[in-house]
Amino acid sequence: MINNGVVSSDDLLVTLPGIDLSGEGQFDLGSQRFDTRANVRLVNTADAACKVNPRLESLALPVMCEGQVSDERSEWCRFDRETFKQNLTDLLRDELENQLGEKVQQQLDEQLEGSLEQLDENLGEGTTQKLRDGLRKLFE
Repeated sequence: MINNGVVSSDDLLVTLPGIDLSGEGQFDLGSQRFDTRANVRLVNTADAACKVNPRLESLALPVMCEGQVSDERSEWCRFDRETFKQNLTDLLRDELENQLGEKVQQQLDEQLEGSLEQLDENLGEGTTQKLRDGLRKLFE
């Protein structure tokens, strides 16, 4: 999209074997100034050089590119450490939440198993399955 001499895109996409890059940016045609933010992801593809760990696939490596066309090219882009720290924190928090959720579900199942068997004996077969299904719905 071009508006007042500024070219903008919010759907930059570059795909290479084993690497996806997506981002957004602006380029001012008058001043020749640009500002781009991108996330690089390592991905498993049939033509990738090596297999990528699924945990790494979900971790974006952020890159910032900004400056003017006349600037030294080596100064244009750099690794965005702050965004990377946030991405890593989010990934670890999500993994921890998933692991804790699985452990809580497993412990709940183990603790309820004996009680549910006893309920089946007292109330009739099939009652505990309905109760178990109801309890699972509470935690989903």
